[in-house]
Amino acid sequence: MGAWIGGLVGGLLYSSIFYLFSEKNPTLGVWVTIAFCAVIVAVLSMIYFDEAIMVGSAIGGAYVFMRVSFSISF
Repeated sequence: MGAWIGGLVGGLLYSSIFYLFSEKNPTLGVWVTIAFCAVIVAVLSMIYFDEAIMVGSAIGGAYVFMRVSFSISF
């Protein structure tokens, strides 16, 4: 759960900040940023296990809710 949240955070960080620093090889920049954030947040989620479960469940539930509601309405 922590690595999944870290991957999302890494993707957001790359899209907002780190794309400026990886002009020569943007694919490598994406993978390094996502992997680094995933590892850091995974380690932090082991320390703060209960909070990580709450945040991960909320994000996953919101995603499923929006995915189902858009597939039904369209």
